[in-house]
Amino acid sequence: MQKKTIRTIFRLGLMEHCKPIFKQHKILTVVLQDILEIIGLIKYTPQKQRNEVHTHNTQQGINIDIPQHRLQKFSNTPSYSGLKFYNLLPNQLKLIEDKHKFTNSLKEYLIK
Repeated sequence: MQKKTIRTIFRLGLMEHCKPIFKQHKILTVVLQDILEIIGLIKYTPQKQRNEVHTHNTQQGINIDIPQHRLQKFSNTPSYSGLKFYNLLPNQLKLIEDKHKFTNSLKEYLIK
């Protein structure tokens, strides 16, 4: 529905790509909006970082520790995917403490 609306607003043909329009006008797709919300929830809820789990100083120290699980059902949950998405972010984004600045920086990162 979102792509159909974008095509109508910007008078694009049925086979034209919408991605350049999303980027140009800084519009997040529905999927990216979900990712933005999930990462925002993960960032500001208490989580164990990798450097709290062990004493080794590693590059992955500021990543959040993902709990081990047995069932595939757990890996389909939003909280699990949020942890994985958060860990994929660049370190400079993870280090931003201000909630408003983090959200804006994350939105810009997702649009790119």
